[in-house]
Amino acid sequence: MRDQLVKAFKAISGRHRSDSAKLPVCQMEPLEDRQLLSTYYVSPSGSDSASGASTSAPWKTINRVNSQKLKAGDKVLFKGGSSFSGSLYLPSSEGGNSTNAVVFSTYGSGRATINSGSNYGIDIAQTGGVAISNLNFNGSTSGSKAGINIHVDYANKDVSNVHINNVDVRNYGHEGILIRTGGGGSSLSSVKIEDAVLTNNKWGGIKSTGSAHN
Repeated sequence: MRDQLVKAFKAISGRHRSDSAKLPVCQMEPLEDRQLLSTYYVSPSGSDSASGASTSAPWKTINRVNSQKLKAGDKVLFKGGSSFSGSLYLPSSEGGNSTNAVVFSTYGSGRATINSGSNYGIDIAQTGGVAISNLNFNGSTSGSKAGINIHVDYANKDVSNVHINNVDVRNYGHEGILIRTGGGGSSLSSVKIEDAVLTNNKWGGIKSTGSAHN
């Protein structure tokens, strides 16, 4: 009786099988790293508590845009024909690369307008991989800031790939577009400006400058 029970146990557990009869083992290959790209919409009729992920659930303000960490390939689109008050800011911890830029542009009909008053229209600080297109920037000549401010103040930092296309920048207290490389040993390369209307800016249209030792 005992021998019969042992045989039954072996049959149920599979212990009666030889090594050659073992089932094959599945091997899992690691998945490639993939980055989700996001498009955010901004409209005067939106809400900053909305997802911003569609034209039916847009954000409302530039402050909400500035609070979002933007990564390579992300887009921020403002509703065409509308005006938005505030100053866009992209810090060193954000930005894109040569193949996937962070994009600021317009959706719908017409261009959106960024009314930044005495502040920058957009301040791109120590970062690259940025594309700005189809936007108006309107400032105040009584201020002391440029419309589009691109700068590298850190030492030994290389920044590249900034594309500005089809913009209107006017009424700023400094230049329409200011490009500065102030950090020692730093560089700013592959900056492309196309179809830019720069008018009534107190210190001129475009200025590019760097430290003497760069």
